[in-house]
Parts: sequence; structure tokens; C-alpha cells
Amino acid sequence: MATFHKFDPAKTVFYARVSTRGQTYKSQIADFEAAGAIKENIFADIVSGAAKRLPKRELAIRKASRPGWTLVVTKLDRLGRKVRDVLNIVHDLEEEGAAFSTLDGVDTRQPLVGKLLLGMLALVAEFEHGLISTRTKTGMAYRKSKGAKFGAKKALTPAQVEKVKADLEKRKKNGTLRYTIQQVADKHEISATTLNNYLPGYRTRMMKATRRGVKE
Repeated sequence: MATFHKFDPAKTVFYARVSTRGQTYKSQIADFEAAGAIKENIFADIVSGAAKRLPKRELAIRKASRPGWTLVVTKLDRLGRKVRDVLNIVHDLEEEGAAFSTLDGVDTRQPLVGKLLLGMLALVAEFEHGLISTRTKTGMAYRKSKGAKFGAKKALTPAQVEKVKADLEKRKKNGTLRYTIQQVADKHEISATTLNNYLPGYRTRMMKATRRGVKE
């Protein structure tokens, strides 16, 4: 459960972050509101903490970089995954006369204890992230050795590709093509781009061969 410090809502910027769109930062926002946050001072990103650019974080830092202001996150790893990045952000805030705080205990407004706890938690957060990453890679390697397949599934099987070809070649009685590429794609529930990726230039080659009287 979050430990709420006392903040001046008018001079406090709150920043939330989740790594993927399958996650939600609603609980972080709820904690901010319980701590007295005002809507215009809340920023949130949906991006990995290891990413080079976190646009909303940049805005939050910029707004908080004023004397007497504070930047707040729920936990340290919401600000960033790397110790150096987190410490650099805190240093830059302090250079502008601002402070940094987390709802679970870090508060650089308490100079000695706050900074000591900040450094310790930053190291722990990076270590934990490294462990998770290592476990994930190890698990994937093991599953791969057992025959597991990774990556996107193919949109069309070889048999389906042949059916697409057949539809592309169908003609009306007057000899004109019966379907457009888009119509064939819609029929097989794929995009025209996917169709062209599987059969690049197929229809063009087929039409040229037909004109030459050659059956492909």
C-alpha cells in the first residue's frame, strides 16, 4: 500500500508509466489522486522504462524543474529502469531547486535519508529487472530447444496460397479478370499488402504470360 507524503498539489507533478498497452496505470493514477494530485499535473507513458525516449516523462520533468516543485512517482522503477538515468534525473531536478519523491518512501526533501534510500532502491530495481530479463531469455531458450516456435504466425498456409492464386487467375467470359487484388484479399481475410508479400508481382507475371500465350 502506498505511503502518502504531504505535497503541495499546485507545485507537484505526478508521473505514471506502464510498459505495454496490455497494462494499465489506473492504480497509479488512483494513488496520485489520493495524494492530492490535480489533473493537469499528471503525466503518463505506455512505454518500456528502458526506452531512450519517454515523451510524457520529459514533459513531467520539464514542468517539475522549478524551485520548490516536486516530481512524484509511485515506485522508483516507474521513473526508469537504469540506475544512472534515475540518478541523473534526480540530480537535474535538484539543480533546478526541485525535489523527487516516490509514494513508497523515497523523498529527497529529506536530504540524507532520502538520497541514501534512493541509491539503494535504484540498484535493487535494476537488479530485479535484470533477473526477470535473464529468466525470460532462459525460459525462451529452453522452450525453443523443445521445439516451441516464436514470432508471428504465417497468415497463409501453402494450400491457402494456392487458393489465392486460383482466385487471382479467375476470369469472366469476356476474358477480363473476375476479381481485383483487394477483393481476393478480402475473400481470404488478409490485407492486400499480405497478399502481395506472399505473391509479389504474381498477377503481373501471369497477365504477361497470358498475352504471350504461355500458361504459368
